[in-house]
Amino acid sequence: MACSITSEKDLEQVRQNAQLEHMMSGSLPIAAGTKIKNLPRGGCVVETSIGNIQYGMPPETVKDCMNLGIEVPIHFIIPTNRFDQTYGLNVAEFEFPAYFNFFIRRKRVNLICSEEAQRAVKVIFQETLLGPLAFDDFREDFSSSFDEAAIPDMAREQAHFAKNPFNPSEKLSLDTLISFTVFDERGIATIEGGKVRVKVEEGHFLIFDGEELIAKLVDRVTIRVESEFRDYDLREMRTPSATVPLRVYQPPTFGVTVLGCSHGFDPKGSTSGYIFWLNGRGVMVDPPPFSTVLLKNLGIASTLIESVIISHCHADHDAGTFQKILDSQQIQIITTRTILGSFVRKYSALTGMAEPYIRSLFTFRPAKIGEDIIVHGAKFRFFYSLHSIPCIGFSVSLGDQSIYFSADTFYDPEGLQKLVEAGVITNRRFKSLSENKWNHQVILHEAGVPPIHTPMKIFMTLPREVIERLYLVHVAEKDIPVGFGLKSAKPGVENTIVLAVKHSDEYTLIQNIDLLCSVPIFEDLSVRCARDLLQVMKEECYAPKHVIVEEGTYGDKFYLIKSGIVKVFSHKANNEFERYMSVGDYFGESAVVGDFMRHATCVAATEVLLLSIEREDFWMIFGNVSSGASVLKRLMNLKDSRKSSGFKVLLKNSLLSGLSGFQKTQLEVLLKEESYVRGSLVWQKGETVDKLVIVGSGVLRFKDCKESEMGEFNMGDLIGEMDALLKGGVHRTTLESTTPSVVFAIKKTDFLHFLKRNPGLNVIFSNLLVAE
Repeated sequence: MACSITSEKDLEQVRQNAQLEHMMSGSLPIAAGTKIKNLPRGGCVVETSIGNIQYGMPPETVKDCMNLGIEVPIHFIIPTNRFDQTYGLNVAEFEFPAYFNFFIRRKRVNLICSEEAQRAVKVIFQETLLGPLAFDDFREDFSSSFDEAAIPDMAREQAHFAKNPFNPSEKLSLDTLISFTVFDERGIATIEGGKVRVKVEEGHFLIFDGEELIAKLVDRVTIRVESEFRDYDLREMRTPSATVPLRVYQPPTFGVTVLGCSHGFDPKGSTSGYIFWLNGRGVMVDPPPFSTVLLKNLGIASTLIESVIISHCHADHDAGTFQKILDSQQIQIITTRTILGSFVRKYSALTGMAEPYIRSLFTFRPAKIGEDIIVHGAKFRFFYSLHSIPCIGFSVSLGDQSIYFSADTFYDPEGLQKLVEAGVITNRRFKSLSENKWNHQVILHEAGVPPIHTPMKIFMTLPREVIERLYLVHVAEKDIPVGFGLKSAKPGVENTIVLAVKHSDEYTLIQNIDLLCSVPIFEDLSVRCARDLLQVMKEECYAPKHVIVEEGTYGDKFYLIKSGIVKVFSHKANNEFERYMSVGDYFGESAVVGDFMRHATCVAATEVLLLSIEREDFWMIFGNVSSGASVLKRLMNLKDSRKSSGFKVLLKNSLLSGLSGFQKTQLEVLLKEESYVRGSLVWQKGETVDKLVIVGSGVLRFKDCKESEMGEFNMGDLIGEMDALLKGGVHRTTLESTTPSVVFAIKKTDFLHFLKRNPGLNVIFSNLLVAE
């Protein structure tokens, strides 16, 4: 639309179209006897006279073929849209199909795609197969005091690994593993001399075997969340039901939960990924695909995990990172500048998003080699491992306990010595790869296939006391030899490796600071206010089903949820609602900025730990300082919004109702109620765009512009001119209230700040603008 109007009708139509396409996607055989197999994770395989052709490649679909007994294809159709924004996943993950075919079957894959997709694939594969083309600023990855002799010659190391393993004299290149069949100007791709043709036609791929049309595939990949996650919505921990039990995981002070411990070729194992727990907060390392779903399944609140470490840019290590970036609140990415550059170039080519825009979706904290980095009170020490592309491992310590994480690496003293003799690495680099490796309470070490991984023989000869502290990762269970005491790291919160750290008031203080930092209403606090707040907050613990506050009673406390889930509800006429709140949410605002009466009942749905602030302390801290004014204003807005049923209006909107409870609260704070009489204007053509609105009651419609054909807008409809909101400008429409109406307005500046804090929504609204 010319005006880039975003309304509930637009969003609902997009949703309905997507549902229809998902129902049809990848499963429409034309010729009798044609075999089409929908893969469990998404995409489909079509059987032809030249072998299987696969359309769509969500992460790990190679494992689907292996588990189903289907021959892994060599021909793959690249979808027009290579990235699924709803799930935050790559649906053109050709890396592991290419690796499997080449390293296991000694075949090249054939990618059937457009010229644009071919260019994108080449950029992606450069970063993942061969690594960065240049290392001009590589020295910036290291501290100024780092031993120059220990700095790896990354270009030389990459070149060493970039050899055809079946012909070591041949340099490995993109053409060694992949070929392309590009659609011509007619939209036709001809395979194997015309035996099979694929044609692009009106949002479909038509597959001809000889002259016969055998399949018609909708050009949209259906992501199918694995069966164990089907009861869990990806974007929100929704109201618990009989099929979605209330689960809450209470993290340890120090430890690690393994989300997966195998590799990309293991059909029975889950791809490696981890959560390191530091003072009760999580740092994800190499999130596997669907990890955001898995976290909700395990009862881990997304707000507990504010940071992700990217070790390197192979698909089995970074597939879930972009998903986490788009999942909820803005997160922090921790890695080196070199690895981040690869990640951004890769995902820019994959998604079509500009590199600066991708960087705006998260905050970047450089992992400086040779310097300690403090995260949630724990000390990280990063290093470059020895791998085919730039890759970092680390040790992390809290108190007198430490964990070592090898990352993907080749480690074999005999082999390393040969690399020294060949001039690939220096003696100092050799030493740095070996020192302080086994001197930790817990050792997570990869065990893969040389020459880019560590051979199993290294672990079989370790001292018994080291083996007892060693957990093997990135390895299939069947490949661990028996009789040596070796073990893999077991996935699941029930198998969390916990290190005993002596409790201290310092750790509690760090936990409370982290909680305050995660709550948006406190983002502008002065140091003085934060100090005072930390001094007056008190911990309160409640058992499940305990009534914390009751509607209609007098209140004098404001609460922050530190752990657990709280059910908030009212059964009074005109105020009936029910919602669930979790870590980082807060309630009781009317007790400190309102009429002191409770307007809802709050019950502990699980064991709950709260931080309470009494009204007198609250006003002592925030009532007399400028930085406190913003806190009071936000809470007053929240009180007014909840009093006028702003939350119910959000639930009427198909997009906003799918937000997490944490995100809904952020929006409630921004809502400002406005009333209009019949015939009055919400905005007028030519005025500066300064807001968008959600209809609370009554009827609105556009007037004197072509958008008037869109019809009436009712309760829950979201209306805004997105181009002007995001870029600045004036209204191209006039919006009229055709009945007495109430709307909830969100100021432009508040809306833009909200999008910055919530990257997934940022992408959705930005792409609505692009699409229009």
